[in-house]
Amino acid sequence: MDFVYAIICSVGRAQVLHETVLSVLRQEKSFDKVLLCVVKEDDVLLETRMLTGVEVLISPRKGLCAQRNYAIESLSDRIDRSLVCFFDDDVELERRFFSDVSRFMRSAEDVVAFSCKVIADGGIDRRSARVEMEMSRADESDSFRNTGKHWILYGCNMVIRGETLRKCPFNEELPLYSYGEDYDISIRLARFGKVGRFEGARLIHLKHEGGRVSEFRRGYSMVANNLHFLKSGVCHVPVSLGYVRLVVVIVLKEGACDLLQGVRQWVCGGGSLGMDFLGRLKGRAYAVRDILTGRCHPGRILEFS
Repeated sequence: MDFVYAIICSVGRAQVLHETVLSVLRQEKSFDKVLLCVVKEDDVLLETRMLTGVEVLISPRKGLCAQRNYAIESLSDRIDRSLVCFFDDDVELERRFFSDVSRFMRSAEDVVAFSCKVIADGGIDRRSARVEMEMSRADESDSFRNTGKHWILYGCNMVIRGETLRKCPFNEELPLYSYGEDYDISIRLARFGKVGRFEGARLIHLKHEGGRVSEFRRGYSMVANNLHFLKSGVCHVPVSLGYVRLVVVIVLKEGACDLLQGVRQWVCGGGSLGMDFLGRLKGRAYAVRDILTGRCHPGRILEFS
């Protein structure tokens, strides 16, 4: 690996992005460059642009997968000699994160991609996140798993070898926040080598909600994108079981959970993170209707306001 890049895509969350970039730049072992791929100039603060080692890219294509691919394309012939780390714009990295990642990749040549240990996933601020990472250091482990439950990449942090990434870009048929993009690329990358979870490098995902899509669109995507994966042969189980899972789990079970949460929210007021559960349920229902009429596709969410 001659080059190591951090790629962060963001839309409309300039202050959150700035704090994440500072976390990346505080690393004991530095990245060669931090690429910020956005769609508008004001998606990045002026003070962020002035930071050493930061390059801002304005993507002509909006959407998480499209912006990631645009950033990858900017690396041109360097991609085959690179290690690329993708982060959401709302993470806090442990200071030795990249040192631990580099050490592991040097010793695991058959691994093409992995996500690192997320020790907290929402419900925490940055200052508390740093304290939490220091206090939990005694629990560290260098284990890597690519089988069993939860081996799929987690989109808030993904480390991928560039030569494999060039053969297997992100799926731009998944628009906007690209629900399930981590699942999709995990299954496809696994055709080239091991993909899994590495416990030896750690971070916290803050899960800021600002700038996300509506719950209606999210609900639609949960059904439509999973159907798209099945039609594309992207599935961690036999495809026939995948269709059963789509109906029983994604539509019926999770739809019932949305209904219960929505009713509870309506009766009690408020709700978890202010989520519109009934809106999400409505999105699932629209996707089912579109399946029956032959119109269901991930890109349909662009037609909804």
